[in-house]
Amino acid sequence: MISRRIAIAFAAPLLLLPSITLAQKGSLYYCQARKGLPGSPRATVYSTEILPINGAAYVDVIRAWQEYMKKTDLDASYDASCFTGDQPLFGQSVANGLAPWRAASKVVTGWKYDAAMTATPSKRGAVYAWCNSGTFGGERTVYDTEVFEIGVGDAQSTQYPVETAFANYLISRKQNKYIFQQWISHSLACPHSYDSRTIAGEARAKAEAAWKTRGTAVIATGWIYPKAMINNTPAPNSH
Repeated sequence: MISRRIAIAFAAPLLLLPSITLAQKGSLYYCQARKGLPGSPRATVYSTEILPINGAAYVDVIRAWQEYMKKTDLDASYDASCFTGDQPLFGQSVANGLAPWRAASKVVTGWKYDAAMTATPSKRGAVYAWCNSGTFGGERTVYDTEVFEIGVGDAQSTQYPVETAFANYLISRKQNKYIFQQWISHSLACPHSYDSRTIAGEARAKAEAAWKTRGTAVIATGWIYPKAMINNTPAPNSH
């Protein structure tokens, strides 16, 4: 069956509950964008062929397809989506999904994803994060990081391993104003609900611009989550 659509979450620069949607699995992808109503001969369905994913991250494929459709047909771009799966069921599922649109005009675009379409490609199945100190380092100063990769187990953990590691780092550099136990109450956060490096970077840039607009100094620490601490074991019953 066709996998569910990828949900792309834009995280705020606040403490988030551990949450991550694991990347879709499947060796093939298919993208489409529809304009009009099912059953209407005035409707249009744009699509790709069923293509091999070749190790690309699905979130990058979807984003590139949506950008392509914005330039091709803005009205149809609002419905642009991609699905993944494996044969033999995937082809039949695609056909079943198109059945209500049999009267529509079909446009097979010839589009296919290429890594060059994504400025900062994501790794398939990876989770991305970035950290900021909130007010833990002071009311008028935020210490932050670039985007980095963490393990799925770390993203799903209820023990906040990334946040506590960053808090300890700030303390070791004497960039904290409060004791370790107060990192939560002073909004230190490492948003990590991203399976896209690009989207994580955009969220970080947006937060940084907001801080600067309020007159808050933003200092890049250069810190990343130590590889030796990465936990790639998913939490029990995760999907």
